[in-house]
Amino acid sequence: MNKNLVEAFKALKPVVAADFTRHVNISLGGLINKYGAKIGDVHSPFFGHDYAVYRSFCHMLAKTKVSGLAVYSIDADKVEKEATRYADEQVDSFIAKLTRKLGNVESVTIKTIDGPSFECVISGVLSGGETVRVEQRRVVNCSPKGRFYNQWPALIYVDGKRVTEAQFKKLTA
Repeated sequence: MNKNLVEAFKALKPVVAADFTRHVNISLGGLINKYGAKIGDVHSPFFGHDYAVYRSFCHMLAKTKVSGLAVYSIDADKVEKEATRYADEQVDSFIAKLTRKLGNVESVTIKTIDGPSFECVISGVLSGGETVRVEQRRVVNCSPKGRFYNQWPALIYVDGKRVTEAQFKKLTA
């Protein structure tokens, strides 16, 4: 595993954590605004997307009583803990995937890297002398079940010609 890649991308964990926190605050905040004290009643698929979001994030809610009424709020400590876990998982997974994708590429350098989008250009040289350039980015999505996830599409070029990941694996095998 290339140490430059590991260090460069581990430094982006706070960006992923911030994205997760923003998503939770928007999603749960919307449910709290919509259902108020009745948010706990969003417990069946009858509620559609709201139910999916609730199931994904309900463990990050705090319930208190004010004048005998239930008041729900977002528990910032729980969100922060979950965001850190999520960021660690996502960035470590990305580093592992990128390392597998690059295979036997030597002299790996990161040309550019943009924190919020994870857009980067990584270059190196194969043992046969071919130059390799990988244009990597991150796409943030939310599943129909309310699950927040990242995708990591990449374009791979060998000696300036675009190749598929399968073609690249054959070259580096």
